[in-house]
Amino acid sequence: MSLFLRIIRRNRWAQEFWDLHDYDWLDKNDIPIEPLFDILAVDKNGNLQKEISVWYIHDDKSNLERIIAALAASRSNIDVFDYLLIEEGIITSFGFKLKKIKGETADKHANENWHYNINHLSGFKLVNLIKEILTYRKKIIDFNKFEDDNIDRKTAKEIKKLINKARCSNWINPSEIKVSKSQLD
Repeated sequence: MSLFLRIIRRNRWAQEFWDLHDYDWLDKNDIPIEPLFDILAVDKNGNLQKEISVWYIHDDKSNLERIIAALAASRSNIDVFDYLLIEEGIITSFGFKLKKIKGETADKHANENWHYNINHLSGFKLVNLIKEILTYRKKIIDFNKFEDDNIDRKTAKEIKKLINKARCSNWINPSEIKVSKSQLD
């Protein structure tokens, strides 16, 4: 079962969050708009991207921490890191294509080996992908506990440890770390 990681904001996928925004009017076969904000992305110029950036995760998740460290080191601050793991079969079942493309993190190996873009996007397929992810989860779990296999969070403290581990392991180029050194000490 191949998995792909997508950075998200965990609360956008939680029933409790949706309840705060009064979605009573929403049809039972529909979804709130919030998860779409995590799937769609905008480039540096504010243009909607036509592909979705994801990272390949080994079946045993042996590269998960390395990818998280690479992505977190590309941010300007150490903060919580929320992510979604999507099964490859769910992605391809909607007609999306996975295209291997070089990533843009401080980890050269990760960039060259594990970064993909999902393409062949359409609004209908994206909504159905999100519905499938939500159905696969069976139930939105309380986002304060979030004991879920495909949505998780690393705390800022865990992120700091992962970035430092990546530095010590020479996984990431120190000159490309965007997080200030004072945050890592």
